Amino acid sequence: MREKNETKVNSGLILLLFDILRIESLSSCGMYQLSEQEDLIVWMRTAALPTFRKLYGKIETDIEDNEEVMLVIENNYNTYEFGARKSIVLSTTAWVGGRNHFLGMAYILIGGISLLLAVGFLLLYVMQPR
Repeated sequence: MREKNETKVNSGLILLLFDILRIESLSSCGMYQLSEQEDLIVWMRTAALPTFRKLYGKIETDIEDNEEVMLVIENNYNTYEFGARKSIVLSTTAWVGGRNHFLGMAYILIGGISLLLAVGFLLLYVMQPR
């Protein structure tokens, strides 16, 4: 077992390209200066469904199986008034995404089929033009 030490949560590099472009457009017209506050930008992103997860940060150190993790949480925004809940989720991600591997594989499969069809139609057009 490891010594008790503080594990840092890296809250940098959690933005999507869409977030970066949206914030740059708001900053360029002088409305907001949010480019330094990545966690706020992610928190402000509109959720598509009533139950959602938003990434706060990444733990970049290895955590062993059955290792005890202690969290210190500060409740800055009370959600009990309107019946909402907050929770902490520690999860791992793979190269195809988070918790839904099917969606990543489906994207890769559809992209591969589309690429093969595009090459096939290109060859057909080159060999037999109209």
